[in-house]
Amino acid sequence: MLFVYKLTIPPKTTKENFVKMRVEIPKGVIQKVIITIPFGHMAKAGLQIRYGEHIILPFGGENWIYGNNEIVEDVWYWEIEKDKDYFTLCGYNESLYNEHSFIVRFIIMPIEVIPPEIMPRKISKVIEELLEKK
Repeated sequence: MLFVYKLTIPPKTTKENFVKMRVEIPKGVIQKVIITIPFGHMAKAGLQIRYGEHIILPFGGENWIYGNNEIVEDVWYWEIEKDKDYFTLCGYNESLYNEHSFIVRFIIMPIEVIPPEIMPRKISKVIEELLEKK
């Protein structure tokens, strides 16, 4: 499944007063996050993805994703065990006149199609099921 969100940030939005957008992700495994930074940003706008108050993307470094005419991808394998969960897209825009947008795509897979070696919790679940059948 593919979930797409667009975060548009008005000009003169500072890092201290960033905009927020809460996004809903259904049960499954977030396999990958793909962020499109359109042409024209010129590294004047930045994006974070948060879970609660924790910055989970980018991890370390400058704490903001920025660029110009780029695609940024990150492989996650983050399991959503509840029916749905929420992340927050946060953004700033130092441009004086232009709004800027980030397009964020979440690729979600059912846990059944994720190889067990990638999801250790899945391995223990399979072992438990096998032991119950004995």
